Amino acid sequence: MEIKKIEWNKADLIFLLIAAVYLYFHLFVLPATPIFHEEDHLYFIQDAWRMYRGEALYRDFFEYTFPGTQVLYLGLLTLFGTKFWVINAVIFLQGFSISLICLAIGKYLFEKSWSAYLPAALFLFFGFRWFGIDGSHRMLSPIFFLLAILVLLPSQNRKRIILAGIFCALSSYFTQQRGFFVVGAIGLFLIIEALKNRTGFKKWFFDSAILSVSFLGALLLLLLPFIISAGPEKFFDYTIVFIRDYVQEPTANYGAYTRVFNVILEQGYFMSAIMVFYYALIPFVYLVCFLYLWRRKYESGVLLVALVGACLALSTFAPTPMRIFQICMPGLIIFVWLIDQIKIKGDRAAKGAVCALVIMGAVLTFRLQMNWENHYLETPTGQLAFLSPVTLERYKWLSENAVPGEYVFEVYQCAVNFPLQLPNPTELTFLLDNGYTPQWQVDRAIENLKEKNPRFIIWDENWNKEGSERKPGDHLAPLYDYLREKYILEKAFTPYSKRKMQVWKLKN
Repeated sequence: MEIKKIEWNKADLIFLLIAAVYLYFHLFVLPATPIFHEEDHLYFIQDAWRMYRGEALYRDFFEYTFPGTQVLYLGLLTLFGTKFWVINAVIFLQGFSISLICLAIGKYLFEKSWSAYLPAALFLFFGFRWFGIDGSHRMLSPIFFLLAILVLLPSQNRKRIILAGIFCALSSYFTQQRGFFVVGAIGLFLIIEALKNRTGFKKWFFDSAILSVSFLGALLLLLLPFIISAGPEKFFDYTIVFIRDYVQEPTANYGAYTRVFNVILEQGYFMSAIMVFYYALIPFVYLVCFLYLWRRKYESGVLLVALVGACLALSTFAPTPMRIFQICMPGLIIFVWLIDQIKIKGDRAAKGAVCALVIMGAVLTFRLQMNWENHYLETPTGQLAFLSPVTLERYKWLSENAVPGEYVFEVYQCAVNFPLQLPNPTELTFLLDNGYTPQWQVDRAIENLKEKNPRFIIWDENWNKEGSERKPGDHLAPLYDYLREKYILEKAFTPYSKRKMQVWKLKN
């Protein structure tokens, strides 16, 4: 059977150039000042910075994800030094890579139709600005599960299955559960294909075995240095067992899906429309697709995309708008495919939708670059451009009052550490006032603080409670007692993100 090839043309290059410009202008102020986005990538580059300074992941400090993101940032820090722009470069590359792979999958399924551009255009111009600017594992692992889809679309021979298994391993190397779920989806796809094509049990068994062995072998090879360094027990406790604590955070379990609807109602019309779009899209688009494939028109490639997307939706423990967006790419492809089945005469509707999305992206980009307020800060990692003076406030204060290299503990997150080169004195990335943070982490943090005696601790005023006032699962009372005993309130910052940031200073 002849394998269908993807044919690229000038229109594709123009679209990708537009995508690159759009991404760059959302990450840098001209000519090349990185825009500061306070997202989860700050936690992971801080981990990488600790490794850069000689500490070992898992052995010397806690982390619950697999190490792909930290390894990536460690490599970049080793090549370019401790520069903040490497975060924005990673975000640019992940956004561009996902757009390119989505376009390739679209061209395979829709061929020369303008519908091929719609999934990538929706991802870029109707989501990325709000939910995709995150250089953490959650936006890096999709690159590899999309590559697994792409490599299997033309055919499912043994070489392609091995390659898909390796891509799934790389996906899990960043976000541990995703590769496992995608392997499960591909295995289910191989079963359905074997039944439909009557290729027999033996072929399905060997194909599935090859997929599983290539996946597990590649993943084990990637993880082995960390398992040896930390020890199997600690590695397993941190990356697998800790999930039982992780899901106790209110926005880190399936209950977040219903909780978020209250948040949607608080947004403006435009933002609410985007959030509702993705919440309605996933997982319901897959249910419609499976029904259509069963009753009307079976297509092998579409089934593969839909199965992967549906399994990824199930694997998302915390379905907030951002995390739904992070695995939305198969859903966008299926959404466009279902619309394409309506067979609107001509290609004008798809072309008009793509052009409208590009124009909207251009307007948003122009507003971001031209309506810029001058909130810059010189840091040890380079000049940074802040979108808000409120966000800038504590970074500016610390840059004026702390010395690069001295310990600072930002309890609820470690955002300030890498940009200002202020090491975290504890083994913990952050602590929370719920079951997410077990008692042993609070005890360990107090031990580390007693040993390092950092001059400044950044604290959340919402946590100023006596032990009797705390909810079940809140283990922070001993830390608050230690804070009051050894530190004095120095300054309160303007609240944002529902936090009342304070800086406490070590008593003389």
